[in-house]
Amino acid sequence: MEAQQVIDKIIEQARTQAQQIIDEAQQKARRQSDAAQAEIDEYNKQTKQLADSAAQDKAARMLASARMASAKENLAAKQELLSEVFTETIKRLASMGESDYRAFMSALIKKAVTTGDEEIIVGHNEKRIDAEFIRQINSELGSKGNLKLSQQRADMAAGFILKCGKISINAAAETIVGAAREALEGQIAQELNIK
Repeated sequence: MEAQQVIDKIIEQARTQAQQIIDEAQQKARRQSDAAQAEIDEYNKQTKQLADSAAQDKAARMLASARMASAKENLAAKQELLSEVFTETIKRLASMGESDYRAFMSALIKKAVTTGDEEIIVGHNEKRIDAEFIRQINSELGSKGNLKLSQQRADMAAGFILKCGKISINAAAETIVGAAREALEGQIAQELNIK
């Protein structure tokens, strides 16, 4: 499987899951909106009763407060759902099958290599990117293939850090998904916006 196909597959899975979470979020937001509307209706009823007395201002403040509280709850729920989508994407990337994972990482490493003398730092529990895998990539890189697997390990779920001297290219799953999150967050947030 080509790297682009793997990337497309990951993105499609992330989009599918994002859509499921969006649908759930919309249902949850509707329920919250209905509950908020019921609360607003109750406040409106109280406001009307209080309008006959001198307490009309107090009822209006209560209504505004309830609307603000409801809006804050909706926003918090949406932000939580976005975080869940991207956390699940990192988990899926880390749990990819070995051949798909290696093909994806191989493509990323080849794209990131500049001198060919870089060190590859992997996560503490990484077993799929090993010395044999690096030898295979070096072979594919030809004269530019002098990569080394670092003894240093990093705190990451999947992916790697390509290091040459003081320059590092971070291709950890968290970084890759973080970049995708920045690109997609606005779009997903708009889809979650329920009036």
